[in-house]
Amino acid sequence: MLRHMSHRPPRLILDPDASVRREAARAWLFERPATSDVLVLAETLTAARELLFPGADRARLGWRRSTLRRVASELAAPALAERGLVEGGGLARDAIVARVIADRGSEALGRLAPVADTPGFVRAI
Repeated sequence: MLRHMSHRPPRLILDPDASVRREAARAWLFERPATSDVLVLAETLTAARELLFPGADRARLGWRRSTLRRVASELAAPALAERGLVEGGGLARDAIVARVIADRGSEALGRLAPVADTPGFVRAI
């Protein structure tokens, strides 16, 4: 459940300088009580960690970091399980692409055929 715990209205920070946006987010975070529930969503876990840990003067209990992909996966898991399905990760996707290329033959790739057997091709598709 999403809650806005502050009595102040939400702010939208628009600035072309990422450091300005990052510092505004960090200031907001460290205004929160150390024991409040906080979920930091970032493009990568590393980005979330870099937002949370520099300047942390004390332990923060209940603060989690995640990515949008991970949260979406967690939210979708029960509905998928009801239907007998699971999320396919990157390895499963790569295996399916490799299988389709093997079944269809590299000539079906048109102008990409000359590079079909190079490392990283399946991931690039």
